Amino acid sequence: PAAGRPPQQEVRTRADFILGLSVRRHAVGYALLRFEDLLPLQFGFIDVRKALDVQQKALEISAVCRDLRKIAPEKLSQVAGVDADGDGSDGDDADDLGGVDAAEFAEPPPRRAPAAGVGSSRGPWRWIVSIDDSAMDRMAPATTEQNQVQQASAVLQGLVIADCRKLFKIAPVLVNPQRARLLLGIKGRGREVRREVFEAVSAKVPDFPALRHPKGALLEDSFLMSDAWASARYARRSALIAECM
Repeated sequence: PAAGRPPQQEVRTRADFILGLSVRRHAVGYALLRFEDLLPLQFGFIDVRKALDVQQKALEISAVCRDLRKIAPEKLSQVAGVDADGDGSDGDDADDLGGVDAAEFAEPPPRRAPAAGVGSSRGPWRWIVSIDDSAMDRMAPATTEQNQVQQASAVLQGLVIADCRKLFKIAPVLVNPQRARLLLGIKGRGREVRREVFEAVSAKVPDFPALRHPKGALLEDSFLMSDAWASARYARRSALIAECM
């Protein structure tokens, strides 16, 4: 590089897996997907509200991420046969953006990689990790308690980012939730908007999980998983666009 100019950071484009995470002080939702077509491999919810401090929360989350890194190849092999028949992948890259300018999010069609010979037979598995950046989605705190909650979430998110960098050997991508929602034709922020995202993802992904009250009411914690999926989808599209630039 020229003198005085920092070297450019390598942009990870093609990958085998993409892991979306949505972090809050009490819990994390995740979406483990095949990068090629967003085929769902596993969704989950990590409840860390019983942990005594933020370090313990981060350790529990890191342990789950480590397990996901380990089981992802097995999950991929399990769905390989199902994939041929059409299955729960997103498969809809030309979404109706609900009046949003589609040019901003134009995506080249993905080039399909061979199903065989992927992963350990040709080297390490390649990952993209996306983080739903909830800090970009919050209103300014109105009370001291709200400020403390937001700060605690930010600290935990920072620890999760650092751990993921070590585990997956790649810097996680911070995704603005409002931009991720635009890809679903949804604008705004807040609980009801996140509910819209959950409903949109549930319509796209068969058997998308939901956390419910014993009486059947949908719990807001379910939105962590749909937020994670939306961030992963946005990160994938950004990677495909970067590949063509």
